Amino acid sequence: MNIAAKAAAPASGARTAIAASIGDFVVLRHELHRRPELAFAEHETTARLAGLLSDWGYRVEKITRTGLIATLENGPGPRLGLRADIDALPIREATGLPYASGTEGVMHACSHDGHTAILMAAAQYLARILGRGGHGAEPHLSVDPVVAAAHAVSALQTVVSRSVDPREMAVVTVGSIHGGAAANVIPGAVDLQLTLRSYSAEVRAQLKKRVAHVLRTTSDAFGAEAHVDVTDGFPSVINTPGETALLRSVAEQTFGPGAILPDFAPRTASEDFAFYLHHRPGSFFFVGNGEGAPLHSPEYRFNDDIIAPAATLWVALAERYLNGASHD
Repeated sequence: MNIAAKAAAPASGARTAIAASIGDFVVLRHELHRRPELAFAEHETTARLAGLLSDWGYRVEKITRTGLIATLENGPGPRLGLRADIDALPIREATGLPYASGTEGVMHACSHDGHTAILMAAAQYLARILGRGGHGAEPHLSVDPVVAAAHAVSALQTVVSRSVDPREMAVVTVGSIHGGAAANVIPGAVDLQLTLRSYSAEVRAQLKKRVAHVLRTTSDAFGAEAHVDVTDGFPSVINTPGETALLRSVAEQTFGPGAILPDFAPRTASEDFAFYLHHRPGSFFFVGNGEGAPLHSPEYRFNDDIIAPAATLWVALAERYLNGASHD
């Protein structure tokens, strides 16, 4: 486990502050000692530490199956890395301690549980965090990211209604919000996960810009700081006219005109066939499954009766195309 701190402020009063919370880290050390894991198998240990560091405002990244780096930034300046090992040894414990290893043949016999507790105590103190966590009874001494996040969620609802042409399709959905674990503790960070969707690449670019601006300015208004990471998803599925006309013709010839739904509306679901269409002409189409639960429902049941007609359509399309139907 590595902790990377950038331009952290001097540790004024660190001894007093750390001493006041050291009991928590003694408990953590005993917890780690009781549940040791061998090298490259420290899945539970890593998850436990990552959760704490995330709550304190660190950006946590997995670098191996069980290794992690937690980064804290506070402006420009030099960088400092702090490190602790987290693996235990294949040794059968014989200490008789009340928190002795609960895993037969594995124990922390090289102080790595202690090293980790020490580093975590330092990490908690060093957090120049997204908000500034504190006691729920003293909110004036904290920067509350929960309040900032709540206002940000409300403000995000205006992105589509006031920033996008009403003739365009656009969706901004906050699908996940996590922060804090106790009613009387103001957490150091809140995590929001959003989905942005549109048919147009230009509108998607506009959404990304506006959402990031709203999150940063709303957080700043409450003295907090927003880190925005955008992961691009799938582009829009836009069928090419010639291939779509060919498919329609084959389907009508094979099953009759009544088999085609003339008013099937565009959908906002994502589909990776879009990547094909960015390189080659083609057409994405749906085959009806009949009445029943929708896709992705735990009650969804595939209709075996559509296998034969769908396969027939594929064959008819291939025969028409390969036998000289007009195409690019």
